[in-house]
Amino acid sequence: VKSDCIGGKGGANWESAPSPRQFLRGVKYKVSGSGCVGGIKAVFQGPSGDVDGGGGGQAVSETLVGRPGYVVGGMIARGTDRVNAFKLVFVKVSGPRLVMSDRYESEWVGKRAGGTDVRMGDDGTPVVGLYGRAGGEVDALGLIFQGK
Repeated sequence: VKSDCIGGKGGANWESAPSPRQFLRGVKYKVSGSGCVGGIKAVFQGPSGDVDGGGGGQAVSETLVGRPGYVVGGMIARGTDRVNAFKLVFVKVSGPRLVMSDRYESEWVGKRAGGTDVRMGDDGTPVVGLYGRAGGEVDALGLIFQGK
């Protein structure tokens, strides 16, 4: 199940959601010279530690993952013709379930002004991937949720 994408219509489609499904632990990213999100790559919770997934845009250089025992439960993002900025909502995980009463938000990634805050997920459904469109920067970004 996919959220709507935030951002514009440009770029090539990409998707990162491993099989079997794994919780999204965070992302690796790069902020471009314009201040928007230049590149993004998924980081998943593997059986023996974090595992890099796919993504789009520029080569990534920074890492944003949850504290031990926390995974991505949602995202708040701003976009116009690109993904201007986002922050992740991290939620405590207990076995296959998210503990929504134990959560925190990351700092904003990206500095480009414009767009309104759009909340994706954050309803207790586990996030198991990212998708979007990218060229020289990340044009659009959305979340993939575990099927209900």
